[in-house]
Amino acid sequence: MFLVKIIPKDPSFVPNKTQILILKKLLEKIYDEIKITVFDNIIFHDCGQNFEKVFCNHCHIEINDFWQEKMNQDYCDIAGFKLNNFITPCCNKKSNLNLLKYEKDQGFSKFMIEIIEPDSLISVCKQTKL
Repeated sequence: MFLVKIIPKDPSFVPNKTQILILKKLLEKIYDEIKITVFDNIIFHDCGQNFEKVFCNHCHIEINDFWQEKMNQDYCDIAGFKLNNFITPCCNKKSNLNLLKYEKDQGFSKFMIEIIEPDSLISVCKQTKL
């Protein structure tokens, strides 16, 4: 199964119920199957088996081991991810898990849209030249 996950840039952003309903109606006109989810807490949306590397958002050095340590420290079973700031080990600059650069698109959010088997997505992107 192929799916596209869309999350907001701001991990804590959740549209209101009216906005979600409008969005759902619009997307259902384009796609056969969509799913809109609002989570209680901020969670990490990975790219599954395509997950490869994590880089510092300042100096672009690979920091996979450091990232895993910070993921473990930042997560709470009750509250999800806090996305606390930390100092990067490579260039000693302030960052957080959401600001880091992931080799494949991934991120954190409380809100997510999933488009399942988006056959028409490619033609829509070509038409709008995204």
